[in-house]
Amino acid sequence: MSYLYAAREILRDYGLADIDNYSALIQRYQGNLLWLKSVATLIQELGGCVTELLPDDTILLPEDLKDVLQQKCDRLSELEKQVLSWLAKASGAIDLTQLLENSRIPASDLVNALQSLSRRCLIEQQANFYTISPVLRQYAIAQNHRSNI
Repeated sequence: MSYLYAAREILRDYGLADIDNYSALIQRYQGNLLWLKSVATLIQELGGCVTELLPDDTILLPEDLKDVLQQKCDRLSELEKQVLSWLAKASGAIDLTQLLENSRIPASDLVNALQSLSRRCLIEQQANFYTISPVLRQYAIAQNHRSNI
């Protein structure tokens, strides 16, 4: 069963299969079934108004989804957390050269952190460019904001 089919089934199970932008919703949450279940539950609890709740690529982070992301982040080293924070603050993909130039971290440590984050599916790599998923970006920005208050 493809993840797209499974994702549509989740939305159907929550009464959200008839929404116009279901594919955009699936894409926004990268087809991650756990994330979609969490968001579908929240949307259902709020009356199912997807169009009103998710305008312009808004990312909802229900508390249970935040808990899952927090557990993942709690297992990261301080260096990995720092790299995630850099990627979350970037407006787009960051070149490895930029990361090396803008950090005071030894190249081997930075490359190891990137490799670890990539293996954990927390960042994406295309050629020498690294990026973070919109959901994780939203979570990291919220965490940074919370710690600065």
